[in-house]
Amino acid sequence: SSAPIHLMENTKKGDVRVYDGMSRLVDIDPWPGVATRSIWMDWIVSTMLGEGDGNAFVLPAIEAGKFAKLEPMPGATATTSFGESPYFVSWRGSTYHPSEVLHFRLFADGDSPWKGRGYRVQLQTVVDALAMSDAVKKSLTSPDYAPPLCVFVNSESDFSDEDKREEFREKYLADAKDGKPWILPADLVKIEQIKPLTLADLAIKDTVELDKRTVASIFGVPPHIVGLGSYDPKAHNAFVRSTIIHMAVTIEQQLTQKLLENPMRYYRINR
Repeated sequence: SSAPIHLMENTKKGDVRVYDGMSRLVDIDPWPGVATRSIWMDWIVSTMLGEGDGNAFVLPAIEAGKFAKLEPMPGATATTSFGESPYFVSWRGSTYHPSEVLHFRLFADGDSPWKGRGYRVQLQTVVDALAMSDAVKKSLTSPDYAPPLCVFVNSESDFSDEDKREEFREKYLADAKDGKPWILPADLVKIEQIKPLTLADLAIKDTVELDKRTVASIFGVPPHIVGLGSYDPKAHNAFVRSTIIHMAVTIEQQLTQKLLENPMRYYRINR
């Protein structure tokens, strides 16, 4: 979202940058009065990566014969068509021909190539594992957490009666949550603490790091971006060349295909 989008034109002297209304619309003010290019592009990429499941739609609005705005279409879906077009786009009770909207796709769906595909089952599995690890960690580190205890009593005592056991709890154990030490008759009961598995025993740290590395590999990002390890310039440059440039080209080609009539012009995101 921070990279400028250049409108380029192929000339006899090489490709040159063009400055006109279409250049400003896409690079500076795609949604006048609402969002700049940075916010607009952030929405497109975030939607493709997340809830759009590999798809993001934008509706170009025309006023006085010119493009006036490029409005994001949250919640829009691509649906199979029974007509000449392989699909149509449904949004807020209206349907649009594919030529009427900008359809950004992260990957091509195997069964329906006209539809995008995002990161699915594998990522959800990792997210669930991270959530479970976090829940265990919070439980074991909570101020209210108390290790389980066994209270041994003489078999000949009258603690087999539930009322007697409750009376004992109220008399001797009621202030346990306040952090006060228990004061018990030495010959009455025997207390033994059962030590639970610690965070180290459960390998929570190792599991979380492994899951984060899995997330990084799914998205094609170097580990330092998710907080693991140190910055590696080679890994970062490889990330830009593969993952980022792939998304950039997807967006560039859709903008060029749908917004420009001049075959010598094209949009290019500044590398």
